Amino acid sequence: MSAARKSRQRSINYWVHALASSLFKGAQHYYGKRFGVSIPEMRILSNLASDGSLTATQLVDLTAMDKGLVSRILASLHTRGLVGAIAESADPRRRTWSLSRRGEQMVETLRPVWKRREGVLQVDLSDAERAQLVDTLERLFHASEGLRRKEAK
Repeated sequence: MSAARKSRQRSINYWVHALASSLFKGAQHYYGKRFGVSIPEMRILSNLASDGSLTATQLVDLTAMDKGLVSRILASLHTRGLVGAIAESADPRRRTWSLSRRGEQMVETLRPVWKRREGVLQVDLSDAERAQLVDTLERLFHASEGLRRKEAK
């Protein structure tokens, strides 16, 4: 069987996982080496930059990361002075997180790099293909989350 035929026979799950793994490994090495941040840290920083102050629970929902991982990342980013937290008076355990000035500067440094790298990956896609891909990936993500919730019961 030819390599092209084998490639076409692979499942959508295979390609999504292979792409995610390739993107993660490449970006982890690139950003870790140049900026000293991990991909999960960047996801938290990016969400705080886009959405403003958020609770850890909101970050878990937005990033689709495990709550323990989000908690560890927030603690690390806080120790490094990239985020700050305000505890609610009703429940001091529930904190609202936001970027510090240093965190804002980190995002300002990283944002053009994110956009450049994303542009390189998408250079061969038309605007219509990009829109269709985003729509398809979003639908697959929501279906996956629905399946995960159903199977967790």
